[in-house]
Amino acid sequence: MTDSRIRTLFVTLLSCLCLLAGSRFCAAEPLDFQRDVAPLLKQHCLVCHNKRIRQGELSLHSQQATLHGGESGPVVDPGDPEASYLLDLITPSDGVAEMPREAPPLSEKEQAVFRRWIKAGAPWPEKLELEPPLLWSLKPLTQPAVPTDVKSTAEFSIRNSIDAFIASRLQQAGVPPAPPADRRTLIRRLYLDLVGLLPSPEEVEAFVADTDSGAWERLVDKLLASPHFGERWGRYWLDMARYADSSGYLGDSMRPHVWVYREWVIDAINEDMPFDQFSIEQLAGDLFEKPTVDQKVATGFHRNTLKNTEAGVDLELYRTKEIVDRVNTTGMVWLGLTFGCAECHDHKHDPISQNEFYQLYSFFNNADESTVKVKRDWEEQEYQEALAGWQPDYDRCQAELKAFEKADLTEKQRAEIDKILKGYKRSSDLKKLEPFYQTKKEGWDKLSAKLGKLLSTQPKAPSTRAPVFSERTKDRRETFVHVRGVYNRPGDKVSPGTPSVLPDLQLYRYSTDR
Repeated sequence: MTDSRIRTLFVTLLSCLCLLAGSRFCAAEPLDFQRDVAPLLKQHCLVCHNKRIRQGELSLHSQQATLHGGESGPVVDPGDPEASYLLDLITPSDGVAEMPREAPPLSEKEQAVFRRWIKAGAPWPEKLELEPPLLWSLKPLTQPAVPTDVKSTAEFSIRNSIDAFIASRLQQAGVPPAPPADRRTLIRRLYLDLVGLLPSPEEVEAFVADTDSGAWERLVDKLLASPHFGERWGRYWLDMARYADSSGYLGDSMRPHVWVYREWVIDAINEDMPFDQFSIEQLAGDLFEKPTVDQKVATGFHRNTLKNTEAGVDLELYRTKEIVDRVNTTGMVWLGLTFGCAECHDHKHDPISQNEFYQLYSFFNNADESTVKVKRDWEEQEYQEALAGWQPDYDRCQAELKAFEKADLTEKQRAEIDKILKGYKRSSDLKKLEPFYQTKKEGWDKLSAKLGKLLSTQPKAPSTRAPVFSERTKDRRETFVHVRGVYNRPGDKVSPGTPSVLPDLQLYRYSTDR
């Protein structure tokens, strides 16, 4: 075989190998920013260096920001990887890299992507801005597709979509389904799940004996209609609302009427209140055009903060602590975010800047604590029943008092007697009656003691005043960033607002709608 034929065969063979192995074998595949570089920036960098949060004054959300650099100057020198500070930061020494901080170093393949990108001139699509990956709580809800690759078996009957998901996961894990529970076990599980109580022996026997196909559904409906359902499941919400019957701290003073908010939560769950309404009424029930008493009561959600009622405390310090707690609780309960870090600095992991923390703070900074009078039928009924048991004894005592009255009492004097009796608080108040009665007469001391005992046990009319939270309409407070979280070190002034990762809110009355 001649040399020319050998060369031709070699070139042909090499071409075939290139086609079989793909273009990467013959030449490096062109780098694509959105496919190769952007995912690495989002995964490893943008949590701390984005449009809102710029640790070290560095943002990598856009080409302009990346080339501008941060406190240490430019981090990317297009076309010169060796002169680019970014590569120094991500290249590990003894297995440890400066960036990403508190995370494993980038792999050699990932480092190579950044090196190739910089060497190619750090190309970046025009006007493209990158956002850090959204947390699960900020992503839109999606409806997962019901698995269709599963079928009922002798061991597991698929009766609904939930069964299909369970069967699919069991198959993936190679786990056989548990055997069906007997009816005694089922009713115990259902009672404990829905109302937190065990069924009575009679209820168990009735369910075991009821073999009708609708027995289970009827039992579920019965328990969902039980007031105990709201009591059982309201506990979880009350935990998130940091509900307590006392104020905390060393004094730990009682909150006598905070139970009205607890009652509202239980009733809302039992009435199957839609969650958006449930949320709005607790955060802004006072802002309805004509709020009902119950809508005002719902704002008691933010009256559950710790409250220092001890003498001599710095009132402004503890007021700010309460507002910080309200911001943090709102973030955790409704957004699934921990805001606490952003009180002192930009949040490292969640998309919340310190400035945004105090924008939220501004909402609560212009709301005041107050109370609203509430009437509950059961309270009035208990009062009337107690009064009916007390009144006959009091009427008899009043009749006995007639024998001790001084002669010729005027209407004005009788009105004064009624005023003294109605305003009775302590035994010494009875001395105010002496000008109108013959106190030296035999039997007065005994009757006076009897009267004092009766008055001290007189049922009190309901006077429940629920703690509520309402918009401040006058003398509105200005809000400033607290430098390093110190309440009396004001920084930049901020206006009410929500984190930029959320949709904008509309203006309402005095400020952005709470």
